[in-house]
Amino acid sequence: LERVDQLEIPYRVILEPDYFRFPGTAIAPLQNGQTVVRGAVNSVSEPSTAAEYAWVRFSLVPDNELPVAGRVALVGSFNNWVPGESHVMNWVPEAGRYEVDVLLKQGRYEYRYAFSDPATARASRGASPRFDNTISAFVYYDDIRVGTDRLISAVSVVAR
Repeated sequence: LERVDQLEIPYRVILEPDYFRFPGTAIAPLQNGQTVVRGAVNSVSEPSTAAEYAWVRFSLVPDNELPVAGRVALVGSFNNWVPGESHVMNWVPEAGRYEVDVLLKQGRYEYRYAFSDPATARASRGASPRFDNTISAFVYYDDIRVGTDRLISAVSVVAR
């Protein structure tokens, strides 16, 4: 996690950017489907039906911080691995990366990036896999005074 803004409702979560490098570079790409959020609510029996939503920003920094040919979309367990229009990433030239905001309910998700350009898609499939994953957890408090869950902590660790 890069940052969590708890003053907005729903909360806004900014993930650290993923860096994509094609085969032949010294650093392995961050392309193997990271765990983004895992349920951490002890007092809620079923987080998938009783937990909060958060706007989550995903970022992909391409090699040399230059846009790739075609469109880039975010796919994952939250959209059945189908790149819909709401998951197409926008190129942000001043940041040198693609970004998209997705409204997600607390839970556990894996994701990858899909490329419409066949050459870029082939290069991404040939990229060597990561050997570590970033695991992020949100801790909620069931506040019975206001009848909702409240985010009280967000933790991110790298598992190798």
